[in-house]
Amino acid sequence: MFDENNDDKVSMDEIRTFYQKYLSEFRIFQDQEQLKEVVDIFLKGFFPINNDTQEINFDQFYEILKQNPDVFKSLYLITIPDQGEEDEKNFIWYQRWCTYVKNNANRIGFLILYILSIISLIIYRVFTLKNETIWYMIARVSGILINFNFAVAISLMLKQTMTIIRRIYYLRLLIPVDDHIDAHRLVGTMLSISALTHTIGHTVQFVTHTDSKYLFLLLFN
Repeated sequence: MFDENNDDKVSMDEIRTFYQKYLSEFRIFQDQEQLKEVVDIFLKGFFPINNDTQEINFDQFYEILKQNPDVFKSLYLITIPDQGEEDEKNFIWYQRWCTYVKNNANRIGFLILYILSIISLIIYRVFTLKNETIWYMIARVSGILINFNFAVAISLMLKQTMTIIRRIYYLRLLIPVDDHIDAHRLVGTMLSISALTHTIGHTVQFVTHTDSKYLFLLLFN
């Protein structure tokens, strides 16, 4: 994330640039001077680099992480203070909802896209299956959802792809790349549910549409 010129080293200037761009997206600072001051205070406390031109390699950066675990936490999530309780009380419910949607538009957008994709696959599979039993249709619908969720789950954990998205400003605004691990868990849950439903569908279909004598022979011989 910090290495803008891809030379496998980072300088204080590169680290400062990253945090300035990252924090500016939240628009909680009055001006650029206040933003720079906050970033400088943060960097002086965590990164023991003497000047902006001095560079460190990965091994040196890793040593800093080991000595100060708070640096690693800051790379995963920068916490922004919430509004005070008094301000929250003055908000009407729809104002809170509008604020939430505004601050999480890309997350909500991708969640809606994911849900619509699932609905589209279900509709497609149902219309392609004609004159089939309900349990067979459930099994086949679950089967296509297994394939879809498996592909999405793998895509969400592609390290190089996530790094490229983080480095490109406009992609970082559109795609909630920092939530890819939480999204992976969500898709994994849907994958487990689809697999369970797929198994149940085929099991019930087999039991209810197999000759009883053949089923007895199959189970006990």
